Amino acid sequence: MNIRFVVLLACAFQLAACSSMHSLVSFEDASESAPAPAIAAPAAAPAPSETDAWCQRVAASERARAQVSGFDAATLDRMTVQAYQQCRTLGAK
Repeated sequence: MNIRFVVLLACAFQLAACSSMHSLVSFEDASESAPAPAIAAPAAAPAPSETDAWCQRVAASERARAQVSGFDAATLDRMTVQAYQQCRTLGAK
């Protein structure tokens, strides 16, 4: 009797996992009632310091290097901001 219960329980867990995983692995469109992902607000600008000018030069250098590759303006802006933020993060430690 115990073996039947264990097998039944294992099958139930397998079926439950399959039904919940279907939405994760399917390529169907999300329902219209699904909320849109929230966009985080930009962080406040850090106080100027000696690393600020250096990080601006690093970001400008990264932007110039990326312009040669032919990225569009929006991508260049994102890459520049990301390079600056990474530099500030590494400089703060």
